[in-house]
Amino acid sequence: HKTIHHQQMHIYAPCALGYEFSEKIIGTLNCEIICGGANNQLIDDEAGDQISKRGILYVPDYVANAGGLIFVCEDLEQDGFNLDRVHSRLQNIKNTVKLILDISDKKGLPTHRVADMVALERVEQANL
Repeated sequence: HKTIHHQQMHIYAPCALGYEFSEKIIGTLNCEIICGGANNQLIDDEAGDQISKRGILYVPDYVANAGGLIFVCEDLEQDGFNLDRVHSRLQNIKNTVKLILDISDKKGLPTHRVADMVALERVEQANL
């Protein structure tokens, strides 16, 4: 497991360990995309900046693994669990990823910073 990031691959999908991406590890990555379900993948925001500078597309963990939370939270709906509603909400993850990638490309910002901006904006709009 300590050398998997050295392997040449199109997509690296970290799905178990958090805080995996340090400066040292990022320098050895040999992939085009990072997209996986492990929580808290970046050591810090600068690690995400470094991934971006390397030209690696990074889908932040809380976007990539949103489906699990959507599924679990469905039980909290007033009318109970509705699989059709879950599927509809899961489709929105694709739209959110596209939005993040589009903004990142237009503004020249790393995807993890854009995802944080989008998340904050959505929380503020929800008036929580």
